[in-house]
Amino acid sequence: MIILVGGPTASGKSQCALDLAEHYDGVIINADSQQLYADLPTLSAMPSEKEFAQYPHRLYGIYAPEERPSAGQWAEQAAKEIKLALKAQKTPIVVGGSGLYLKTLCQGIAATPSIPPPIRHAGETIIKTSGLKALYDDLIQKDPLMGRKLHPNDRQRILRAWEVITETGVSLMNWQRTHKRFFKPDEMSGFALCPEKESLHDRAFQRLEAMFQGKGLEEVTILIQKKVPETAPIMSTLGAKEVRAYLNNEMSYQAALDQAFLKTKHYIKRQRTWFRHQYPFPQYPNVYTQDILSYLINLLQNRKTPVQ
Repeated sequence: MIILVGGPTASGKSQCALDLAEHYDGVIINADSQQLYADLPTLSAMPSEKEFAQYPHRLYGIYAPEERPSAGQWAEQAAKEIKLALKAQKTPIVVGGSGLYLKTLCQGIAATPSIPPPIRHAGETIIKTSGLKALYDDLIQKDPLMGRKLHPNDRQRILRAWEVITETGVSLMNWQRTHKRFFKPDEMSGFALCPEKESLHDRAFQRLEAMFQGKGLEEVTILIQKKVPETAPIMSTLGAKEVRAYLNNEMSYQAALDQAFLKTKHYIKRQRTWFRHQYPFPQYPNVYTQDILSYLINLLQNRKTPVQ
């Protein structure tokens, strides 16, 4: 059995995964896009060293700050770790709040090609030197059907479509017609921890405040010293840009904390919406505590609806 534990930030997913790992002899596999980066363990709420030592953890802190893995790349890596766990007769427990990652693992993905670094760099360079419109215009010339499907300001999708047509000579639209599933629907089971927003907000603020008072400032200071740009993917970690603004004397400490919390609330709202409408497993309406573990185990064992 492959177990998926989803839910918004501050819902108790990490502790739940640890308890499930104890019960099922599990390997915990990360499905949080920001915990893929090693440099912000505090701000990304990565498991502690003590928690890492309790059970095997995979796909935590594996990328450099400026790398931008796609959902497909993550799913390929997660599928590999899941298969290794199953081969070792362990239970893979995939845990995180990144909906696109979980959706890709559950439903599969178009079999698009990997793009070599020089092509990625060339696209980014065009944007930096001539602007997004220049890359979009080039895409329209090379792949007009795909280009016209995209909004001219959709940087990520324009860049991806440009990379694919430039590298392969084949439209991303054609690649998307193929589809790859990683596992059969009946191989996966799971649930989402989806408490009411008020309880999540309270927990999220307390955790964010502790991060600001703890090593969060130190982590961002190191990134600044390394000259990691504000546009790097790692800087989308909740609180990172606000800490950076505070350290650069662009914002007061309280203003940085308040702004980070506001963004966190917006993020929680998006996560709750996604899990309510797109996650294929049942939802548990409370913050995780160990005394509900037996209920969740029963939920896993009695799932009736297969993944679509």
